[in-house]
Amino acid sequence: MRSMMKVCVVALSVMVGACGSVSPTSPTAAVSPNPAPAPTAAASLSPAPTPSPDPAPSPSPSPAPSPAPLPTPTPSPVPKPSPSPSPTPAPSPAPQPTLYKYFGSIKDGLGVPVQGVMVHGYSNAYPGIWYSATTDSRGYYELNVPADRLSQFRVASTPKTYEGDGSYGVDVSPGQRDFVSRKVVSVSGLTYQLTVGNRHEYRPSARFDDGTSRLLGGHDPVQPTASDATILRVGGTDGSSLYIEGLAPGNVTTVISFWGTNSEIGTVTVLAAR
Repeated sequence: MRSMMKVCVVALSVMVGACGSVSPTSPTAAVSPNPAPAPTAAASLSPAPTPSPDPAPSPSPSPAPSPAPLPTPTPSPVPKPSPSPSPTPAPSPAPQPTLYKYFGSIKDGLGVPVQGVMVHGYSNAYPGIWYSATTDSRGYYELNVPADRLSQFRVASTPKTYEGDGSYGVDVSPGQRDFVSRKVVSVSGLTYQLTVGNRHEYRPSARFDDGTSRLLGGHDPVQPTASDATILRVGGTDGSSLYIEGLAPGNVTTVISFWGTNSEIGTVTVLAAR
């Protein structure tokens, strides 16, 4: 019980000290023979110091914003070049046929080279094709053809007044073949008399630069003309087919041309029929 009383006294003393209304000299009722312990300064309650307000923290400077990284430019797609089309391979050239050489020279009746003479060759192996060559200033010609045989080979065209040489139906092998193209000096004319309705065949002759003469034949091209076709008909295209025929009474002059050389003027008289 004494212990409880001590606790009460101590508590009361603390309360009196805190309020300041109890004098220290006022007698207190003795509760026990033990003297009350002197109050300690620690028992006094000092007013609690007003806490200093915490200083507001200085705002830390906002860090400068890092610049936004520039977007890496997306490279434009490089167009892929279209593949070049593969070139079409050139077709293999056709094998060339073997060529055969036909050559030679052409001179006039005096042995002088004749320029501008055309030579023709023909092979039955290639129907419809004539091979041609023309002589140069030396009178030389040359044919290179795929035929190893020529069924026809001739002088086809000559300068005016020079004779050509027709060689038909021959079998010519490759190699050299020379021709003589004589100059036609003159052609004989025709002087004749016949009656109306009659027909007459004839063969003129020609003289050449070498001094020779001959009758014209089947391969000699000729062209007869008459001054009046109502009186006399002339016909034939070569030396062996020439003819005249009386149509009406009268006199007619005639001319025969052979390789560009005209004949002497001839006279044909057509008499009335008896």
